[in-house]
Amino acid sequence: MAKRRIRLDVNGVVCALITHESDEYMYSLSEEVSTIMSEMLTSSPFITREMAALTLALGYCDDIKKQADKISQLEEQMNELEKRSEELERENGQLWEETDELIAKQAAGGEVIDASAQKQRIQKRVARAVETEKRKLAVEKKPKKQNPFRIGEEFEQQGFISFFEQE
Repeated sequence: MAKRRIRLDVNGVVCALITHESDEYMYSLSEEVSTIMSEMLTSSPFITREMAALTLALGYCDDIKKQADKISQLEEQMNELEKRSEELERENGQLWEETDELIAKQAAGGEVIDASAQKQRIQKRVARAVETEKRKLAVEKKPKKQNPFRIGEEFEQQGFISFFEQE
């Protein structure tokens, strides 16, 4: 998509931007920012528009940094899972070789062996090992999206600075 100009009204401030994004997307961003800023300005008579914008910007920067950290952690976990998967595949290959050797030895001894049952037991064992590893490296569920600009217990627990008066 080509660059083009768009004029947005963000909480009473008109700004002209050059963007590749669609008009609908940019309007939705300006609506979101306007809504949050309006809520902030309404909740405290002492906050200025600049303070609200600064608080909003700090909140979004905080979210971006936390998401980048989470992505880094997920990448590390993914690398660990890939390494463990390779180890399990090697172990699985060794188990198949051992099974084939056992079957050959037992067949040489004249015993009748159910090879498919033996292989199923190995597959179940490998599946259990994989599940155990997945549980060990389970990824946290996505946290519930909260508005960091609301006064409340959750806000204070995050340790984020507030321009709002405390009750």
